[in-house]
Amino acid sequence: DRFNAPRALNRRGQLQVNAGELGDALQLYRQSRSLASGLTAAAPKNVTYRRGFAVASLKLGDVADRMHDYQTAFDAYSQAEGMLRQLTGENPASADLRRAFALALQRLAIGHLSLHRSAEAVAANQETLGVYGARVTAARANVQAQVGLADPSAHPG
Repeated sequence: DRFNAPRALNRRGQLQVNAGELGDALQLYRQSRSLASGLTAAAPKNVTYRRGFAVASLKLGDVADRMHDYQTAFDAYSQAEGMLRQLTGENPASADLRRAFALALQRLAIGHLSLHRSAEAVAANQETLGVYGARVTAARANVQAQVGLADPSAHPG
């Protein structure tokens, strides 16, 4: 129940994005990330809270990128990638976390490109392909993983 507030803020943020109110969406995602960070600090082993922090960071990064604030976007993507890397390492059987980690790596590559760091972008994309490749190998019938491997810029539902 304590995680409902960050989720609600994320939903409101998406509504603001849809309405073209990017500044308002950015503030809502910052609030969501702050709440998720507080929950994570209080329960550092809670996977839901930590994943929520990463998701809010990705959303914040996406909005900052659309606003051409590339450093803020990169910082948010980097925080999400770091959290999801930890979570994936701690929960290697979780396909959901591996997928989220791959998406964070994709965003990190975008962030590197926006800051004109092409070598780092290539490295992040190569790691993304490795994550998707491992997913396909682990579950040959996983269409989402196959789409991700075929098109790392795809955002599977």
